[in-house]
This record gives sequence, C-alpha cells and structure tokens, in this order.
Amino acid sequence: MNPIPVFTTPGARAPHTIRLDARAVVDAHGVQAAPGSLLLRVGAAGCEVLAAGAPGLVDQHPGSVGAPQIDLPDSVLTPGHVNAHTHLDLTHIGPRGYDPADGFDSWLAMILRERLHEEGAIRESVRLGVALSIAGGVVAVGDIAGVGRVEAALELRASPLLGVSYVELFGVGDRQATVLRDAAAMLDRVGVGDANRVRIGLSPHAPFTAGSRLYAGVCELSARTGAPLCTHLAESVEERRFIEQGDGPIRALLERFDVWSDAILDDVGAGAHPVAHLEPSLRAAHWLLAHVNDCPDGALPMLASTAADVVVCPRGWAYFGRGETVGRHRWRDMLDAGVNVALGTDSVVNLPREGPARIATLDEARCLRERDGADARTLLRMITTNGARALGLQPSLFMFDPGPIAGVVRVAVGDSSDSDPLAMLMDTGTEIETLALGSLVGERLRGALEG
Repeated sequence: MNPIPVFTTPGARAPHTIRLDARAVVDAHGVQAAPGSLLLRVGAAGCEVLAAGAPGLVDQHPGSVGAPQIDLPDSVLTPGHVNAHTHLDLTHIGPRGYDPADGFDSWLAMILRERLHEEGAIRESVRLGVALSIAGGVVAVGDIAGVGRVEAALELRASPLLGVSYVELFGVGDRQATVLRDAAAMLDRVGVGDANRVRIGLSPHAPFTAGSRLYAGVCELSARTGAPLCTHLAESVEERRFIEQGDGPIRALLERFDVWSDAILDDVGAGAHPVAHLEPSLRAAHWLLAHVNDCPDGALPMLASTAADVVVCPRGWAYFGRGETVGRHRWRDMLDAGVNVALGTDSVVNLPREGPARIATLDEARCLRERDGADARTLLRMITTNGARALGLQPSLFMFDPGPIAGVVRVAVGDSSDSDPLAMLMDTGTEIETLALGSLVGERLRGALEG
C-alpha cells in the first residue's frame, strides 16, 4: 500500500477558476445532473463552489467565461468524503486476516505487538494513513489517536485533512482518577484546536476498559474545554455479557493483562445493556459512538433520545463476523428513529488485502449497498453530510451549494449504462481521485490551471 497523492497550491496567482464537465455531478442534498458541470474557485483561502448542475446552468455563471476546462466524460463528481471512525496510527500494520478459531485474544496480541511507540514512527504511520485516505476520496476523518499520546493527533493537525483526532483513554477501577488528570493536563498542553481544521478530542476506549467515573469526568472536561468525545460501544456479545454480568471472555482478558481488580465490579454486573450502562454520560455530553453493532429493541429508543451520533463500519462488521453473533446491524432503524448515522472504515487492519491502495468510505458504502440493498442517496449522505455532523464540521462543506467546500472527488464509472448518477456512483467503477482538498489541488487540476 504505497500511494503518493501529490497536492500543491495552484500557484501564487490566486484565486483560480476552473470548470469540470463530467458524466454526472451529484451530492446528497439536491444537486444531481447527468451530464453535469462544476465551476470552482481555488485559492489560498480554500476551494469554493461557484456553480454546480447541468452544463447549461453553469454556462450562465460569468465565471465560466474563459475558465480552464477539464472534460471527465467517464466520471461522477461528488463532494469530498468523511471517514468518521478510523485508526490511522495502525496504518503501518496493513491488512491482516482474522480467524475466529484463533479468537479475539490472538488478534489483539498482534495489534499490541505491532503498535508503534516511537514518535517519528507513529507520525510516519499516520502520514501513510492520510495519503491512503486522500487516495480514497476522504477529506475529513474521526481518528483514534492511540493510548494517551498526542503524536498521531499532532500529525493529523499538520495534514490537509479536516476532522477530529481522539486521544484514547484506558482506565478502570482505581486508575480512573489518574487517567482523567493526565487527559486534562494533555488538553491544557496542546489545546483542543480550531473547529474548522482538526480538533483534539477524548475517547474512553469502551465501557469494559473505561469506568463510569472516567466517562463522567470526560463529560465535565468536554464541557470545560470543548473537546469532542468518542467511544466504542455495544460492539460485541462479549461486551454485553461483561457489562451485564461482570464475567466472561472480557473479564478473562482483563485478568490476563493484569488490569483486573474487584473495584471494577462497582461499575459492571448490574444487568444493564451497554447503552443503558452509559446512558447518564450519553445525556451529559455529545458523543460519537463507534459501531453499536449490538442494539436490541430496548436500547434503540434510549439511544435515539440522546444527542449521540453513530458510526457504522460495514467491512469491519463483516471482518469480525458480527452478523453471526449480534445479527444484522440496525443502522436503518437508527436513521428512522432520528439518530445521525455515518460511515467509517475502522483500521486498515480489517480492510481487504486485495484491491486498490486506499482507505475509502465509498467502499464501505458500496459494501452496505451490496449487503443490505441500501439506498444510494442515503449512503452518499452517510459519507458526506452525516459524517460532517458527527465530527462537528459544517455540513455545507460537503455539499455542492455555492460557497466553500472541503474537497471535490472524482469517481470513474467507465461506460456505465445506468442513467442514475447515484447508482453509477455506488455500483460502478473502482477508481477514486481527490481533485481538490481545501486550498490544494491534485495533479489533474494543477496541470489545467498551469497549462
């Protein structure tokens, strides 16, 4: 996996206007034209949509006169995509298989063995993850930065991507107060950051590795600092058993890692489902919840009554065989109940070994379409504006309405016979190219602007 997307500013003369004529132009909120055109202005302040839609409509904008033009007759253009849950500091590991016969312990041991600890190496892994993300059309991420360390977060801040880098926190039993103090000191040291670029947030890992006092404490810390919050929740039947009963494979895992103490039983074993277990914290702050694979009827209305967003990782769900253990994912029911649901890739470890070198939520959307027959417009919303809302970004940055836009993506659809641009996007072609990303342009646009 070694893509090298090259992005530069389009030269000292700014702003530049450029027109793209494509097989289709489409976003999730009303722009849909086949054929379609897109008129952009790119400069030091970023990328701006001047006009989008049918070619005749774009012709009417005065900026079209004399603008350099690129013909993309085999491509659909979309706004940049959002990956609302990933682990870029694990990119160096690459895709690995998962054998249920070996169990989760074996997989986790591999992750711990391969995880990097040297600052430069961590930053390099994140840089590779950023490159793979851009190669996959992703311009904003919700990244889990690693355990209590900021190197991954600072590297993401140095990249052209938008989003949030969540520093992961582990603390159960008597360790919760210490972990919370360290998290507060870290935020005081590096700051939360700019809401329009990359913010640093906090992620208590999961309710079986983070105690209730830690969750309550980060809610208070978020209220004081504005730090966004994320956690893994209701990922497996093993998690449910541990939270409900305080025993099972997860307790055995904590004992093997020598982090078990009977004080943990103060938090778990009361018969509550993981969603109910975290309900007080879910009501105290805005949370981004990764996975929520295990969502029975009683948990769904409780989830919907909070302000929480949910990120679904379809290929990760399949990788760990969740369908055989927790059943189908209830993402549709969540959307129907009013929950904002976005898509994520999880780490590169659970992505296929074969296929293009990229980390792409469009591939997650296509997986969900193939598996569940998902509506194409809903899927595009889940990888653009829904993802933006989940990360606290402006949804308008991921639409083709006139104004600033986070990025523009080209998806090659070849000679598809489909007349529906959304169906073309979700059902056809493999090539993805990020054309513009903030104030930066890729080689294709730079060549036209400098030609």
